[in-house]
Amino acid sequence: MLTAILLCGLTTVFTSCGSDDDSSSAVEMYQYDITVHFVRSGLIDEVPVELTSSYVEGLYTGVVYKYAPEGKSKTDVSDQIKKGCQEVTSTLKEKYGKFLTGTEVTIKKQYMRTISVVDSYKF
Repeated sequence: MLTAILLCGLTTVFTSCGSDDDSSSAVEMYQYDITVHFVRSGLIDEVPVELTSSYVEGLYTGVVYKYAPEGKSKTDVSDQIKKGCQEVTSTLKEKYGKFLTGTEVTIKKQYMRTISVVDSYKF
């Protein structure tokens, strides 16, 4: 009899914002955070071994860091991040969709102590 597996995890990537020096002329930075609620389900014999929380998180982190190195940027790059993350989501759904049912990814931005959602994805 085939064994079904369900793996859940919650991963959040936090980055710091601002400048290392304490000068009063420090520029406020946009800070981007990624939260991944990872669920992998399916028959154990069918679930690809590469499909892990770290793998999924790494794909989204790669997009964020492409436009906001270390999760920080002096300008608002939300539109570029959103477009890149939509492409990642589309690829993941196409390749692993049936194994990611229940997975949620949220991209947030913080600027001037205000936090807003850039985009969120549900599988």
